[in-house]
Order: sequence, then C-alpha cells, then structure tokens
Amino acid sequence: RTSGVLSIDTLWLWTLGLTAECLANVMMVLVCKHTRLEEAVYSVLPRQLDAQLTLLNLSGAFFDGAAVNLAKWHFEFHDPPLLLVFRAGFCSVWTSLAAVLEHSATLPPSLAITYLGGMMLAGLATNFLGRFCINKMLVPVLVAAKMLRHHREIIHVNLADTLWDDVLFYACVCIISASLGICKMGYIEYDASELAIGCLCVPLCFLFGEFVEGHHEWSGVQW
Repeated sequence: RTSGVLSIDTLWLWTLGLTAECLANVMMVLVCKHTRLEEAVYSVLPRQLDAQLTLLNLSGAFFDGAAVNLAKWHFEFHDPPLLLVFRAGFCSVWTSLAAVLEHSATLPPSLAITYLGGMMLAGLATNFLGRFCINKMLVPVLVAAKMLRHHREIIHVNLADTLWDDVLFYACVCIISASLGICKMGYIEYDASELAIGCLCVPLCFLFGEFVEGHHEWSGVQW
C-alpha cells in the first residue's frame, strides 16, 4: 500500500484532486447544460455572475463543513485518512478563490465588491450548513441504524482492512476516464488537451506544496 515513490496518502491526494478537476470542469458543465440549475441560480443572482463558479465554491464549503464535522466527532479513518485527504485533495481543487477574484475583476466595481463579500458570507453559511446537516440529519439516521451508539461516538476505521477504499479509488478512475472521453467526443466545449493540462497541474501543485512544507507530516498526511 506504500510504494517507493508515493505514500498512500499522497496517492489519495492526487486521486481526489484529479477527480475534483474532472467533476468541476466536465460533469458540472454537463449538469448545467442539461438541467435548469443555472436558471435557478440566476433567479436569485444577476446574470453577470458566473453561476457554475458560484455553485462550485458554495458546494465546496458545504462539503468541507460536513467533512470537518464527521472527522471531529464521528469517524477517524486510517490508510488513508479519508476525510482529511478529501478536504485537502478534493475540496481544494473543487473550489477556487483565485477564480472568484479573477471573475470579480471583470465585474463593475460595486457588483464585484458585493459579490466578493457575499461569497465569503455565503461560504461561511454553507460550511455551517454542512455541519448542521451532518448533526441533524445524517447522525440520527446512523444512530437509528445502530452504526453509531450515540451522537458523540467516534468510530475508528482502517480502510486498508475493507474494500471501500478500492471501490472509491476505481470510482474515481472511472470518473476521470469518462471525463476525458466526454471531452474527446466533443460533448462540451472543453478540449481533452485542456483537461489533461488541468489534471497535470493537480499533482504538480501538490508536489510543490510538499516541497515548500519540507515533507513534514501532520495527522498522517504529507502536505
């Protein structure tokens, strides 16, 4: 489970980061193209704003809040520390503060300031909403199903002893492969070479982060 090149934690950082890159740039585009999701956003926000970017950042804050709550109060995963690498690998690629700033720079000044402030406040709100949903919706279900004995029980799970890490890994591989195929066949206006470059940037950025940090480990994760 640990090669001479990649630790299992680094492998999962890369895998979840690549999955987020494909979901954000391909699957989200497909969903918005074939549903009325963007129209729902524009029923609330001005049409000058980027609906997909807004959805990605707010949903990422929600996912992060849910993961924080699960990691702090209910589940501690090992080999890999799934919730930690989910936040570091998936959420960090799924969301983009840089894209929000870049998009804001194209807006009129008053709208840009409103959008930036609104995104920060909405991000905090959706993050707390993620925590609230775990506490008030998921945990009672797990307790009722006797997967948790009480609302503050922490379960330790070694994923190396289960099949779930393998299932999740191959699901991620399928998402990445399907995304490349969708781009290659021209279902969206996003070339496969552009997606490949984006996917290449993901491990390079993580490697640069590890180099800057000096390969220190915190809670079992190489940053």
